[in-house]
Amino acid sequence: MGVVGRKIRIGRSSLSLAVAALAAWVGVAAAEEWRIDRWEQKVYYRYTFTAAAAGQASLRLTAVDEYEVFFNGTAVGVDGDWASMEEYAIDLQAGANHLAVRVDNRGLGNGSGLVVEIGGGEQVWTSNTSGLSEVWRWSGAAQEGSAWQTADVSEAEDWAPVQRGLLQRGGVAGWADTLGAEVIAGFPGGVAVGNSGGLTLRTVEGENLALAQSANRIEVFDGDASSNWTIEPDELNSSARVDLGIRRLLSGVRVFTPGANAGERAQNSVLGYAVQVSNDGFQWREVGALRGIVDAAQTEVAFEPLFSRFLRVSVIELDPLRRAQIAEVQVLGEGVAPAGAFTSAALDLGAARPKNFERLRWSGAVPDGTDLQLQFRSSEDGQAWSPWSAAVSAVAAELLVPEPRTFLQYRVNLATDFEDLGPRLDSLVIEFSDEI
Repeated sequence: MGVVGRKIRIGRSSLSLAVAALAAWVGVAAAEEWRIDRWEQKVYYRYTFTAAAAGQASLRLTAVDEYEVFFNGTAVGVDGDWASMEEYAIDLQAGANHLAVRVDNRGLGNGSGLVVEIGGGEQVWTSNTSGLSEVWRWSGAAQEGSAWQTADVSEAEDWAPVQRGLLQRGGVAGWADTLGAEVIAGFPGGVAVGNSGGLTLRTVEGENLALAQSANRIEVFDGDASSNWTIEPDELNSSARVDLGIRRLLSGVRVFTPGANAGERAQNSVLGYAVQVSNDGFQWREVGALRGIVDAAQTEVAFEPLFSRFLRVSVIELDPLRRAQIAEVQVLGEGVAPAGAFTSAALDLGAARPKNFERLRWSGAVPDGTDLQLQFRSSEDGQAWSPWSAAVSAVAAELLVPEPRTFLQYRVNLATDFEDLGPRLDSLVIEFSDEI
């Protein structure tokens, strides 16, 4: 993961920060500083979709902050302005088509992720967080060569479903924004580098909080469109229940109906369901419901955000003459992830020679119930590294790693006990000296 820094020559006869913990530094010999107040990430995105017929189509996208896009293994375009929607002509293949995008977030406070629209005649595909059979996925692992652009990544361990990203939709020129495309993103290490407020924990918006959690009907919480829950006509009020493990800040539920086409989905659909929540698994209260369902492919119940550990979807309307099926239930929430970590690239601090690493200081915000810790390690060649240092939480401290060494690497560990509040790192300053 990238990191941006700059070198400053300083003298220790005066203090630049009015922090009591720095008072002991007065009188130290002149040293150099490496200041970091931006963080970068490179994220890879993949989307495989099926076209009914071959033909020409248009591909529109933008991303924060720079991207390169490939279609069916061929480079299509590059752009570095998130505030403009670019359009490219592409040729659809009948059957599977593969879209691949590499996005470089420069940590400039413009947000995170990308938004995509593909249109070919009556066929339309968009970026989204809710796909089951055609799923947008991301990876923070470096992708070498070109194989990743067309490979099947659906079962790959280092590829995960996307979640909701962030960019100012109204600030994108040349975008009609009529197709309902979502801004999507992946967050390596569970942290966000593109927020205007420094390095933070990622949001959980757009993430399926119920995926692979303990449930009475695991087939609808497994992320697999081919495993379905069958409901008999006499099973009114039956339910699918999930235990999220801890109380989460919940805001909605999506329910998907299986079927190869609209007719099959209409035949398979339940006609109504209620969403209920509980903190103990015994006492339940209803937070929303749908009745008379007509558009069966995907339905959603949104409700005011609330904390709950258990959630269930209860079937409240059925056709008495036929079975119904549910392919998947997704549980949505708000707030931030419970933990995350950012690991820097190998840093030579602007001087490719051995040096002593003396002190560190950082600024940010750590509200009660949250935590921010730093760890460091050093290397002579950028390949063989010392063990990670003990975690440091003090805003100013000695930097204790083997030295003299040419390279330094750091790790920022963020954590919170709250769903809606997390720590933030605004800047990190490393002092070093060539005096060996």
